[in-house]
Amino acid sequence: MKKNVLITGGAGFIGSHLCDLLLERGYSVTVLDNLNEQVHGPDKVRPEYLEPAVRLIVGDVRNRVDVDKALDDADIVFHFAAGLRIFSAGNGNKPLNKLHGGIGY
Repeated sequence: MKKNVLITGGAGFIGSHLCDLLLERGYSVTVLDNLNEQVHGPDKVRPEYLEPAVRLIVGDVRNRVDVDKALDDADIVFHFAAGLRIFSAGNGNKPLNKLHGGIGY
């Protein structure tokens, strides 16, 4: 029986490569990713490098409804989702996402 894998943050560099490996080994893969603008751009579109066989849920690990939906049928979970903070020395070491109206973590 095919195992179902959930990867949070799976649209990122490491997670997407894990998707490739798991698909090659016969797993069914779901990704929960918020497609953060600083990484994926403003449009929140599916990254081209993410295999079509991957089920992508655009959502947030901080949202219980999104997590419950993603966990449905999951046998294995890899948790790679993380808050993104980019700092710049020119702004008093404040996170750029806070300076530009992001929620901040």
